[in-house]
Amino acid sequence: LEVPALAVSSVLMELRRVADISLGIAKSALMDHPVPVERLWRRNEIIKRLNDAIIEYVQDLHMAKASKETSSVLAHPIRALWHFGEISAHALAIAGRRGEIERLPVAYQNQISGFVTLVAGQLDAAKRAFADPALAAPNLDVLEPAYQNTKSSILEATSSGGLTADQSETALEFLGDMRAQLRLLERAGKRVAAITDVIGHDHEVLD
Repeated sequence: LEVPALAVSSVLMELRRVADISLGIAKSALMDHPVPVERLWRRNEIIKRLNDAIIEYVQDLHMAKASKETSSVLAHPIRALWHFGEISAHALAIAGRRGEIERLPVAYQNQISGFVTLVAGQLDAAKRAFADPALAAPNLDVLEPAYQNTKSSILEATSSGGLTADQSETALEFLGDMRAQLRLLERAGKRVAAITDVIGHDHEVLD
């Protein structure tokens, strides 16, 4: 805390650890067979404890002597932590619906699985980007057409009687949780990038 630029670097390191756990939960909820629901909940509790510790540290840092740039960036880790926490919450909802999705007619399972594969690839890319700022963040906009196409297919199946109302609701909520995760990833990426920029500036001052 006596060297605020280094303290912010420490916050960023812990934030990346939260990102790694959160995205691991998200990937596991989508891809693991069977879904390790209890393990995912335990991992989510780790995120909650890390979040509390990081927020307490940020509050202490705010009280310490810091540059104007450092003080201005302290809201970013708080927001990023919220985003990663929400990604995990959506993942737990996805894990809870996996059984229902796997009981849908095979044709619709396959359509949803195609989108799941795309999302899982973006989660992996985001995980690498958060770990290494030299890597470009994934372009999440490319998945929007795939989301819209899958959603339209589910709605058409509901109107034609291929899916019941309950099946349709489950499928749409499942897709919606994945889409929400992608949006949260984008927002978290912007927060992490803002912190990285300030660290670079403060390190130049220290040099």
